[in-house]
Amino acid sequence: MIGVPVQTNPDSTVPRRRHGRALLAGIAIGASAAVAAGALVVGGSLAAQPQVATPAASVTPPGPAGFGVFYVNGEQHVSNWSDNRDVKKDLPGTINGFPTRGRTTTYYQARITYLRPDNPTKPNIVLVPGYGLASDIWMTTPDLREGWAQMLYNQGYPVYVVSPPDRGESMPIDQINKCKFGYNPPKRCKGQEMEAYYGQIGRATLENSWPTWRFGPKYGDPYPDSQFPSLPLKQNYVEQFGASFVPYLGTSDIAMVNNTIMNDLTTDSLEALLAEIGPSVIVLHSAAGSGGYTAAINDKDMVKALVAIETTKCPGDKPNGVSPLADTPFLGIWGDHITKTSPGGHWDRRESCEEMAASIDKTGRAPAEVVSLPDKGIHGNSHMMMQDRNNSQVLGIITDWLTAHGI
Repeated sequence: MIGVPVQTNPDSTVPRRRHGRALLAGIAIGASAAVAAGALVVGGSLAAQPQVATPAASVTPPGPAGFGVFYVNGEQHVSNWSDNRDVKKDLPGTINGFPTRGRTTTYYQARITYLRPDNPTKPNIVLVPGYGLASDIWMTTPDLREGWAQMLYNQGYPVYVVSPPDRGESMPIDQINKCKFGYNPPKRCKGQEMEAYYGQIGRATLENSWPTWRFGPKYGDPYPDSQFPSLPLKQNYVEQFGASFVPYLGTSDIAMVNNTIMNDLTTDSLEALLAEIGPSVIVLHSAAGSGGYTAAINDKDMVKALVAIETTKCPGDKPNGVSPLADTPFLGIWGDHITKTSPGGHWDRRESCEEMAASIDKTGRAPAEVVSLPDKGIHGNSHMMMQDRNNSQVLGIITDWLTAHGI
């Protein structure tokens, strides 16, 4: 349920959001209808689900079974800087239609795309993309094969794909317009401070992403054993993968992952989603780790397991020497071509998660493991392993681990 409009001071920093109700988008379709209509036919259609009875859930998730969209954690704000289509020329001091008379808009919502079987046989799985990436990375691949979301659905998992609230349709644009038209001082329009963060839009680039996400040593030159379908370059990498980069709040530095605003927005949205759908396995990719780990610590009873796909650094032990996630099953997956000097800091991130897994394992309260794919004889995987050519093999490691531990 969406709240009433909130008047905010456009010059003030924005507080954290907490647990908004879901807003259904009204486009859900039943599972059988989805198959008949060819819904989500990108790399494969939805398969019919086994009709196996399962215990009643403690919560009723939004929308009917099948494929649909809903939103969580949105807030309504009265803004003088969002929509200048109904310019009021009698307002003094306006430039290019701003500021306008106040109009209501929604910010900070996370879009949730779901694929839910009629009769699920497995636990909920929540998929969260990394910084600057669209939620589409879970749905398909640059060469149009099945993505993890479809694979999991076909195995009986209810799948919830998160579009984080720091990008795309969710970002507040008040500060951006104020900076664009000169209403804000420069210190509020550049840099990584809180207010400046809302005054910038970034987008990942093809050249920086290539070595950072380990498709190859330099742009256009893939590793000989690369599993990422980057070639043909124009068709797969530029026209498909590169087109999936979405605008996001902040600078165009894809390594800027310690921003508290981005992390807080992710945390609050995940907590709101879990309140709607109940206990779930959360799969975190890259920069989603920072906010995702905090959500798991805050709502540990709602997290059946955490799966880290080359995330930001894992939380260290508390002062008492015990991991804050000691009661949470944890699986980390890391790919190939990771060295101490490779871009992106993946070596240090992996080490931190290995340390956390060892700490969790030491308590004996939950299973914990970090898997380096090359150590299992699986080579060439990139940071985008959910889209690699062997994505089904990598997903199998995850689902087998969950099954082996009764999850």
